[in-house]
Amino acid sequence: MHVRAGESLMKLVSDLKQFLILNDFPSVNDAISLQNQHLRSLQEECDKKLTSLRDEIAIDLYELEEEYYSSSYSEWDSTDLPLCEAYRRRDSWASPGSSGSSSLGEREDVEAPPSQEAPPSTTSTDTGRLL
Repeated sequence: MHVRAGESLMKLVSDLKQFLILNDFPSVNDAISLQNQHLRSLQEECDKKLTSLRDEIAIDLYELEEEYYSSSYSEWDSTDLPLCEAYRRRDSWASPGSSGSSSLGEREDVEAPPSQEAPPSTTSTDTGRLL
């Protein structure tokens, strides 16, 4: 009889511990809040690093463009656009009926986009049908 009472008390203590662990909402909420604060601070740190990298890259790109346009290797003159602007306008060259700059025809051999001609036909001209 004493053994059953001891086992019953052990089971009751075990159930109370399990209930306390699973249903202790304030400590669970505190742990979640602490984890959220840690992750938010990590996110802010990463955002700051990414922003500084973006700014450094923008400055370096500007300096590289300045160097490129001032070098003797570039064919740039005062009517040409910076690289970023030329890239944006490249799409307008491919669309039919769009008006480009007047110097576009003069620079066609250097900067013109590839032509979009149709490939030669593979059909037989003798019979008018494929073999």
